[in-house]
Amino acid sequence: MRDAIDLLGDTLSPGNNLTIVGDDAAAPIVRADRTSLTQILTNLLTNAAEALPSGAQINVAVYTVSISHSMAKSLSLSVGLYCRLTVEDNGTGIPAAEISKIFDPFFTTKPQGKGTGLGLSVVAGLAQSWGGTATVDSTEGMGTCFTIYLPVAEKHLQAAQ
Repeated sequence: MRDAIDLLGDTLSPGNNLTIVGDDAAAPIVRADRTSLTQILTNLLTNAAEALPSGAQINVAVYTVSISHSMAKSLSLSVGLYCRLTVEDNGTGIPAAEISKIFDPFFTTKPQGKGTGLGLSVVAGLAQSWGGTATVDSTEGMGTCFTIYLPVAEKHLQAAQ
């Protein structure tokens, strides 16, 4: 994951910053393959970089979280341990009218010929295929935070016990 972040960090516009929070060595093993995780990060970081004005900040964080009953219900997940990956920026944000469509296939806010509208749909689809989910929280003028929840693999849980 660090490789993808480093590679994509090099593509940011001058004046934009990328910060990575969390420890790769402590990151949980999830039920996902490396190529697909790279695809998720590529889509999220590319979208953030394209939407950011100069001087903006992108923060990427990876943590292990315990999903409670109430949180599981609101996220449509099972109770248990998850890897929470966030890609957060302090850019222009997403208009409230577009939030409900953001993960729809072919939905894009980019000009004609500049985007397919498949990136975030792929992110959500991959997360769901592994038993996780993708969420977005955004406020116009304040920024956007995409959060990906992926179940921690049983192998990782057994090693931690």
